[in-house]
Amino acid sequence: MKSSSSPRRPLQQTFTPRLLVASGLALVALAASTFFPSAPTTAQTGFAPVSSRILHDWMYSHGGSRHVQYDMQTGELLLVGEIAHGLDYFSGSGGFWWCSFGGHSGSPLLSFLMRESTVEHHARPTYYPPGLQLPYTNHGEYNLIRLEPLASQKTVVNKANEGTGYPDNYTEIPSWNLEFFLYRQVDGSFNIAVMDAGVAQEIEIGEAEGDGSSNRDNGVRIDIAFRAHLPLPVEKLKWTQFLDPHSTAYDTEHPTGF
Repeated sequence: MKSSSSPRRPLQQTFTPRLLVASGLALVALAASTFFPSAPTTAQTGFAPVSSRILHDWMYSHGGSRHVQYDMQTGELLLVGEIAHGLDYFSGSGGFWWCSFGGHSGSPLLSFLMRESTVEHHARPTYYPPGLQLPYTNHGEYNLIRLEPLASQKTVVNKANEGTGYPDNYTEIPSWNLEFFLYRQVDGSFNIAVMDAGVAQEIEIGEAEGDGSSNRDNGVRIDIAFRAHLPLPVEKLKWTQFLDPHSTAYDTEHPTGF
């Protein structure tokens, strides 16, 4: 059922090239900073210069490039990529829409953050999206982080009795109440998803049916424009520093069998 409190907007035919703008700004920031700078190792009384605390990475799949940016001091993770990334419906484990987001080695930085945030934060009551079920809530099997949409992020569903041609066959729904998340099986590939419960509240009968198949392929499309808050303890931030002849091996939590 569509929620009565959330306004819907028809898709505009002209789109602002947010990916190009975001990518251009990212490259400017990247040129002004150093790859993998030293992390703060003592308590900070103020913010360090941006160029000394930002880590950048890129990943690629499904015809789109994604920019990954992490602020070591604030713990803010930003993910910005292509518009209208298509999702498939999965009815199990609480029901969600999902799609592959990158290969298992697509982003070393994101792999590190997802693994360590799972170890650090999975016990928090709000860590997992409401309604998500096993096996995805088994932190020994899956790494997962919840995502918050940026102000520019759009989510669209295909119209009733129409195809999946973007943008003509789609209409926008509000994103504010949607539960987005990124997950990966331990040492597996990345996947992006959104719980179906929130989507179902915003659609009319016949919408989000996608291509008519059982997985409703491309019934939902999302802009890749998200953030997450993943503060890590100082001892783990040290792992992002440059190595030198005095570097030592670090302690970690080994998955079963490793």
